[in-house]
Amino acid sequence: MANRIVNATVAQTSFNYVVNGARLYFNYYIEYGEPAGAGTINPSTLKTTLVYKKPGPFNTIQYVESAKLQADGTWKALTENEARVINPPSPGSPNGSIGNVVNPNSTNYVLGQSARQELAVKDVNSLNYAAKQNAIKILTRSTSLTQDQVNQAFNISHNVGPGGAFQAAALPLDPAPPPAPPAAPAVSDVTLSVFENNNRSAFAKKLILKYPLNHTGQNYDFIKITPMKYEPGLNFEDMSAVTNNNFSVKRTKERIKTPTGSTIFLPMVPGITESNSVGWGEDSLNPIQIAFGQKAGDIIKDPNSFTLHGAFDNLTGLFDQAKTLITQPGLKSAITAMFAGQAVGANFLGRSGIVINPNLELLFTGPKLRTFSYNFKFTPRSRDEAVEIRTIIKVLKKLMAVGHTPGELFLQVPSVFKIEYIYYGGKSGGTEHPFMNKIKPCALTALNVDYTPDGSYMTYGSKDKINSNYKGSGSMTSYGLSLQFSELDPIYSDEIGEVDDPTMGY
Repeated sequence: MANRIVNATVAQTSFNYVVNGARLYFNYYIEYGEPAGAGTINPSTLKTTLVYKKPGPFNTIQYVESAKLQADGTWKALTENEARVINPPSPGSPNGSIGNVVNPNSTNYVLGQSARQELAVKDVNSLNYAAKQNAIKILTRSTSLTQDQVNQAFNISHNVGPGGAFQAAALPLDPAPPPAPPAAPAVSDVTLSVFENNNRSAFAKKLILKYPLNHTGQNYDFIKITPMKYEPGLNFEDMSAVTNNNFSVKRTKERIKTPTGSTIFLPMVPGITESNSVGWGEDSLNPIQIAFGQKAGDIIKDPNSFTLHGAFDNLTGLFDQAKTLITQPGLKSAITAMFAGQAVGANFLGRSGIVINPNLELLFTGPKLRTFSYNFKFTPRSRDEAVEIRTIIKVLKKLMAVGHTPGELFLQVPSVFKIEYIYYGGKSGGTEHPFMNKIKPCALTALNVDYTPDGSYMTYGSKDKINSNYKGSGSMTSYGLSLQFSELDPIYSDEIGEVDDPTMGY
């Protein structure tokens, strides 16, 4: 059985990750056995070591082992007396070589505390997830196995099953795999390949956008905004809604199915409110209207009324009803005054000293849609965070904008948004907040950007620390962002749940 080592200490296979505003660069040292010829993997021999690219002595770059992926799928952080220096490939050593330990007299960890915590986080927006995904990507490039087969080998070797960090593979390892498809272009950030694999918008090149950059690495609450493709509420092509001459209106329950852009994580802000309302309005129905209404109702009930002969009979019935009202004792003068006043646009009835009883009542008119407003203030603390803020604003502006068909004959509906309040995010990814309201899919109806929220125009210059050696210097020192959302559908009673439900519901 041949042994193969993939020493991925070259630029095209490295990836970077931001921890507490600092961008860290990582590579891999991967070793595995080939039981059935070139390109195959024996899962029991697969070993993955995360390599940290750090400054070395005399202004050099040093590749140092920082964590090993264990059989249970967790990372073991290495200390300096455990971690070895990895020598990059060279003409005389195409796979590179393993050097001595970094410092045999030091028990300090190679990675800082924040990075070690990120390696323990299980959500998709963590160093843990990015490191594993990039390892799979490198293995796929270095073998003739398919993506699913590499996934399976990786899952078996690191005890990751369905529902874990990775999906179970669909294809077997044996027999030998078919020829691999052409290799995809190398990417420097795992989020790009993940984004493409999920068939999301090419505009947003990152699966996750967040402010602050180290947001989901901590245990606190946040607002999660996911842009989704608009799905119509009614399907007019589905005529099964009308059966046996019984009319019904079937609304689409699932209004969001397909993501259209980056998921955005933003901090909780003051002023988060919920306002529920329904439509009620005044309405009157006087006795004369009741009398004529009853006769009109009889006409509608009678199918013979929808003929020429029936129409004459119905007119006769209405005249008879009016004659009956006029001949009622005490009503003749009042009815005469009322109709005469309507004929000339005057209140004759009121001038005679009486008012007909309007039977005024407050009646239900229908549901109303809820709106939600959020006001965020962004203050970039690094050049990467400045770019992240600009990207968040651009993604929201683009996805709320109206599109058009190629011939510009029709307009296309903008994306809609799924808004969630996440409780205790970070290590476990958090859950939907049990003591705050849920929100149905929303349209982003208004977006306002304040480039001078502090009352004066201020930017970071090329000499500022935030933009040092950065061509895009000029970021505003702060931004104000106001978002106005409106729900697509009203809230119905059966959607709120019972009072003993452990969530707030809608």
